[in-house]
Amino acid sequence: MFPLIILMLTQIPPKTLPPVPSARQLAWHQMEFYAFVHFGMNTFTDREWGQGTEPESLFNPSHLDCRQWVRAFKAAGMKGVIITAKHHDGFCLWPSKYTEHSVKNSPWKGDVLRELSDACKEYGLKLGVYVSPWDRNQPVYGDSPKYNEYFRNQLREVLTHYGPIFEVWFDGANGEGPNGKRQVYDWPGYIKVVRECQPNAVIFSDAGPDVRWVGNEDGYAAATNWCMLNRDQFYPGGPGSEQLPMGHEDGTHWVPAECDVSIRPGWFYHAGEDARVKTVPELLDIYYASVGQNGSFLLNVPADKRGLIADVDVARLAAFRHALDETFKTDLARGAKATASSARKGFPASNATDQSDQSYWAAKDGVTEATLTLDMRKPQTFNRIVLQESIALGQRVKSFTIEYYKGGKWQTLADGTTIGHKRIFRTKTTTAQKVRLVIHDARACPTISTFALYAAPPTVDIEGTTDFIDSTMVTLLSDFPGATIFYSADGSDATKGSVKYTGPFRLTKSGTVRVVVYYHNVGSLSTAMQKFTRYEKADLRPAIVFVRAPDEGLRYAYYEGGWQHLGDMTKHTPVLVKTTPDFSIRVRKRDENFGLRFTGFINVPTDGIYTFYTASDDGSRLSIGDKLVVDNDGLHGMVEKSGVIGLRAGFHPITVDYFNLSGGLGLEVFYKGPDVWKQPIPPSALFR
Repeated sequence: MFPLIILMLTQIPPKTLPPVPSARQLAWHQMEFYAFVHFGMNTFTDREWGQGTEPESLFNPSHLDCRQWVRAFKAAGMKGVIITAKHHDGFCLWPSKYTEHSVKNSPWKGDVLRELSDACKEYGLKLGVYVSPWDRNQPVYGDSPKYNEYFRNQLREVLTHYGPIFEVWFDGANGEGPNGKRQVYDWPGYIKVVRECQPNAVIFSDAGPDVRWVGNEDGYAAATNWCMLNRDQFYPGGPGSEQLPMGHEDGTHWVPAECDVSIRPGWFYHAGEDARVKTVPELLDIYYASVGQNGSFLLNVPADKRGLIADVDVARLAAFRHALDETFKTDLARGAKATASSARKGFPASNATDQSDQSYWAAKDGVTEATLTLDMRKPQTFNRIVLQESIALGQRVKSFTIEYYKGGKWQTLADGTTIGHKRIFRTKTTTAQKVRLVIHDARACPTISTFALYAAPPTVDIEGTTDFIDSTMVTLLSDFPGATIFYSADGSDATKGSVKYTGPFRLTKSGTVRVVVYYHNVGSLSTAMQKFTRYEKADLRPAIVFVRAPDEGLRYAYYEGGWQHLGDMTKHTPVLVKTTPDFSIRVRKRDENFGLRFTGFINVPTDGIYTFYTASDDGSRLSIGDKLVVDNDGLHGMVEKSGVIGLRAGFHPITVDYFNLSGGLGLEVFYKGPDVWKQPIPPSALFR
């Protein structure tokens, strides 16, 4: 008894630093990566937002198989799936007894939630539900007391018939009901129902109360990302979203960030987007910006009209999983000698390298600057660093540096602010025997549960002007110094038998360059490819010759109405037509349900190949004359698209269309070309 008491007294953990996560939040943090499935009436109407008037007969999946969904998600390493049980059109994927607008009146007549719940149980994934408060089908929407009772009843149905739910997902979409009145949601009442029916479920919204929106639909958290939030300043659909990516260091509640993004441009399945599924490098970028920046990664993978996940999406998920597995299969810091400038009894530096997130190194009370050093006993080559705090005790670290020892001195490898549940750095490929974490400031004594090093397989960048006249130089660069690179310039597969790269080479005709790279017999995960296109000078579009000099600025037509595609907008008559100096949407009269068409001429200074870009939320398009150069149409968050065209120096007709249905908004228009770096198109280049 006495030795045990003595041991316990020598292992006194640091005091918790409020706010701290609840048990359900800690369980959520462990999930990290899980699926969102948008599936419903919009799948069959090829829209993103429904009107609520669609007949139930349209919903008729021919081969619905939720087991296929879950198998694909499990193979991708996802730990759960959230389903759009009801979207804004009000159509329910379960046979709700409170509405006729559900699967019970469709030709299919099944229960998607039951199918998915059973599949999740079979394969060991957790189930979550999205239930939209906005209901464009429900007649009592807008009669706030009656609709709130209706919605609470639907929540109880969903939360009491399908087993354990790990997350209930709310957005703040809101509108007017048939009575012309805007619905006032009973958020406290909704939350109460969730707590009663599913006490272990986290609740997501702009304001939590358990998990917050990250403030964008790109899947990116901020590099400084506090799990704390001054929660009472926010409500679903309310202002202040620009604060959500970072959270608040002095936040009153633990409300960590969830990063939602779709694997496709849209949230629901559209066959026309099969060629626009995010690539593995794009998914990796999102992973490192979400999970790697103290958030979770909620990836939408929509089901198609068959009721299946499309083959291209399944294959992309598998390739993404393979890339992660190859990167994080070996912790190079395992077995390293770990020392610290300060350590409390029972919480030594070695706890940070024991591959358990349940143990941790802790500095002594009052210490807010400390160093944790790893000696791998021999040089190791790495390019990924993983840090984790023991967040059950609160988020603490405010500023740190990662350094490596080389040439008799410590050199900086990365700088950071917050760590939280997990921070992953993609660094330059480095070979070193000693690495250290230098904590410059913390809210209380630091507690680090993980300090790990990994080596992602070598990659290669293909650099060169992809659209050129006459010729272009191509340079191949690997992130592993000393790696061996092989390439083909005729489109054939690149192998060890291909041309060995020894330096930049010249291309004089169109083609696809394919590249593989090896470092100590470890090859790249896939072949890097880049298409190069040669243009003849005769292909350049001739400029317009004016009799008199045009006026500066653009004309714009302003439209009002709700659209999901630009083709619908331009069928209408504009509310007004005026002039403006540039492509700014500040000329709008409201923030939702509007569109703009800008027309005029752009003056390019030199003959050559020009790239145009639009970044928009929602849709945009850019045309030069009668040629569509950038197609960024549809409902989506801030997305950038580009296109290329050859132009003679001088004036060319330019048209930019833009619309926003609801939520976030924005339009930016850029270009680059000969002697023009990528930049917003300046007013000095625009005429009418």
